[in-house]
Amino acid sequence: MDNQSYSAAIISAIKSANEYVGKNEFEKINNLGNRIAQVSYILEIDDYAYIGLILKEISIDLSGIHINNDEYKKFPTTSRGDQSNKNNSKKELQYSSDETKRSRTDAKKLFSSILDLIDNDKVCPISVFDAYYNTQKEFRKRMIPESERNYYDFNNDISDEYTIKNLGILSKNLHLLNTKNTKNLAIIINELALNHNLYGGKYTLLAYLYLKAFHHLIIFKFNSNNTDINEDISEFENHLFKLISSIKTKNYDNIIDDTFCLINKYMMDYRKYYTISGDILFNQKTGEFVFHDEENLTEEFDKFVKKTMNTSLE
Repeated sequence: MDNQSYSAAIISAIKSANEYVGKNEFEKINNLGNRIAQVSYILEIDDYAYIGLILKEISIDLSGIHINNDEYKKFPTTSRGDQSNKNNSKKELQYSSDETKRSRTDAKKLFSSILDLIDNDKVCPISVFDAYYNTQKEFRKRMIPESERNYYDFNNDISDEYTIKNLGILSKNLHLLNTKNTKNLAIIINELALNHNLYGGKYTLLAYLYLKAFHHLIIFKFNSNNTDINEDISEFENHLFKLISSIKTKNYDNIIDDTFCLINKYMMDYRKYYTISGDILFNQKTGEFVFHDEENLTEEFDKFVKKTMNTSLE
């Protein structure tokens, strides 16, 4: 497949995402983000893999705004043969708030901007990131509780300082990843997200995307039973220091391009290891990922084959 066909596949995914925005089917935008990263990995073309990450993040943001701001009515549901669900309640959307409606419009503008950049052969990480950042400036306050919104204004100085401190904390604890402990990385990602929601900050958002892409890679690499992550950590750490230095000195030369170059790599590698091992199990009680070992992986594969065979016979 040539680059033109690759671009066509990306365009199709973005147009589909635009359709799902209008239907409030935000989780499906996440799937389309995965699709962009997957086709980039399979075809070994890294031009737009980072756009897959942006779609995944828009999916999360829209879902959060939707839950934060919209009104629901609750009513009991009847269980059909599953007694464990007989006490569950179902939530049905009563109305969409103005915040959700505006957010849908903002998301559509972003997708249209990316499509225009591709059509006019002007797409590049800087132009897409600028469009995404402008969308996030609109999203930001809608993602924090309504009672707090009037008390947090844009403050780039606080945002930068908070980000520098958090990235420093992360850099001192990267050794934990060698024990498959991803909690510290996840906590710092959440701190950066909250920091951006409260105070804004372009380079806080850039750092957040960088950490999020690496998190996708590392948990799926562990899931594939591959624990050889020293090179990954070294590469990640080197660029982490570059990000800290850039934000400290306010010298941003090439930092966006360099960061998105690694985001592309991480997103493609993430899909590589997803293809090897499939989805990750998540323990709701402990809040931890449950990584495959070889024995469990074999058992799960056998179950999958049997299920597939049974389905085909029905």
